[in-house]
Amino acid sequence: NNAGAGALLSLGDATAERINNIFAVNVVGPSLLAGAAIPHLAAVKGAIINISSTFGHKPGAGLSHYAASKAALEHLTRCWALELAPLGVRVNAVAAGPTESGALTGMMGLSPEHAAVI
Repeated sequence: NNAGAGALLSLGDATAERINNIFAVNVVGPSLLAGAAIPHLAAVKGAIINISSTFGHKPGAGLSHYAASKAALEHLTRCWALELAPLGVRVNAVAAGPTESGALTGMMGLSPEHAAVI
């Protein structure tokens, strides 16, 4: 589950639509995909790897809804690991730090200067 959506979004600028969009991609999407894959994963004793973020367990100004969605994904990962273990399916999350890509300036809306510092 490598889909991700986020943006710099201060609490004062948050709207239901923007919050729902972040959670739709970062929480609902992985949930539906993982659920649909259970029969196939159980048949081969497969694994689910969710891509989280360091913001899933550390705060960031202007990133509260993105961080909350990644925290939710991390908790879902722990719950699914317990739920799917009897089927032989492993569930883990990777919470890598920022990587050099267009995500910081594109999806997250950081300036090139700020992204370079990160």
